[in-house]
Amino acid sequence: MTNSPQKTILCISSYEKGQEFIRECKRQGAYVSFLTVTALEHANWPRESIDEIYYMPDLSKTDEVIRGVSFLARTRLIDRIVALDDYDVWTAANLREHLRLPGMGDTSVRYFRDKLAMRVKAQQHGILVPDFVHVLAGGRIVRSGGKELALQLEKEGYGELAPRRGAA
Repeated sequence: MTNSPQKTILCISSYEKGQEFIRECKRQGAYVSFLTVTALEHANWPRESIDEIYYMPDLSKTDEVIRGVSFLARTRLIDRIVALDDYDVWTAANLREHLRLPGMGDTSVRYFRDKLAMRVKAQQHGILVPDFVHVLAGGRIVRSGGKELALQLEKEGYGELAPRRGAA
């Protein structure tokens, strides 16, 4: 059996979750770096399983996270990036693309986060997707319906459903 080099996994989380995943990474011999928000500095993280821990005020500010992680990557090779929470999936995808790491990038992640893209992808693979349409006006759903509504709107247009410019 050959010894493979230790892998570095960067786990990111904006919420207090993923503790067991972190422990398992360490059990399997990974070097675990962890990035979370400053507000969770004193949370119940499995510190015995974390080799490096970093804090940022807001992980949703992707450009700032990319700059920070890129700085860290100057001195440590990162093999994988794992989002421990749904809200960090986009950030992890952007980091992977920026650092050219394997895993889901922005395009792949879109199928998990963008409902329309998810529906289209499901239909392409023969998964039944219910037909429905929402008509938005002024930032609100003003009408919902099935395939019939979609066909009606395509034929007749939005007419009175769409607010006129300047209307309240």
